[in-house]
Amino acid sequence: MTRGIEWVWADNGDSVPPDDRGLAYGQGVFETMRLEPEGLLLEQYHRERLLHGCHALGIPFHSDGFAQWRAAASQRGLLDAPGAGRFLKLTVTAGSGGRGYRMPPAPRARVITATAPLPQSPLPGEPIRVRGCRQCVQPRVERQGLKTLDRLDQVLASMELASDDFEGLMNDSNGYPLEGTRSNIFVLMGDTLVTPPAERVAVHGTLRRWLGVPLPELGLRLVEGDLTRAIIQKNGLMLGNSVMGLVNATVLDDHPLPVTDDAARLQESVINWLGLA
Repeated sequence: MTRGIEWVWADNGDSVPPDDRGLAYGQGVFETMRLEPEGLLLEQYHRERLLHGCHALGIPFHSDGFAQWRAAASQRGLLDAPGAGRFLKLTVTAGSGGRGYRMPPAPRARVITATAPLPQSPLPGEPIRVRGCRQCVQPRVERQGLKTLDRLDQVLASMELASDDFEGLMNDSNGYPLEGTRSNIFVLMGDTLVTPPAERVAVHGTLRRWLGVPLPELGLRLVEGDLTRAIIQKNGLMLGNSVMGLVNATVLDDHPLPVTDDAARLQESVINWLGLA
């Protein structure tokens, strides 16, 4: 293991000290990765986003550190996905030290690994309810698209949801729908899958980035553009992340949403492409 990295393994009962800079100031990034028999789903995309975030936040964790982490996680059996599957949460913080907000001269990354069972998927025929949230997405330019530990906008939006709400829909300050609390959003219109512009969303989703690769197999293309409630009410709404895949919403604020045959076919194709069937 690299000497400049501190490793925290939840399966070993390790704990994070109270002076951790990720805990105190949100100076850290994380990835939530689905474990499948073939390994970590969309691993390359998660790896690239994680390392980009570490670089942006001044955390000394690079590709060699990721490779060593992966080897150690595999040796510990954490990359196995028995039964119904699990997900792995990889968190990298700036470690401890420094004076107040100022970082220490030679920061030491702290890498935290934990696994848990996958959340229960909706049952066949069960409504996929989405609730419009009052809390807006307020991305900061300096960490645009990064999956940092500071997710207060999403926490506050999630507090608005009822127990039977599958997801919350968050707008920007101008009222344009941008993303879910834990997902990117998409609307299928003809041969075009429209998603809000990357420079305005809080997190650049790995599934969102990957989707542009296989879509031409269905004669579809991924395009960035503004969405409105009227567009969603007319065409439907799809929610996506690398844990749940792509899901068609059926209800928005107690009003039914259309699910076209093409949208249902796209959802099924994503399940098959990712091996989630």
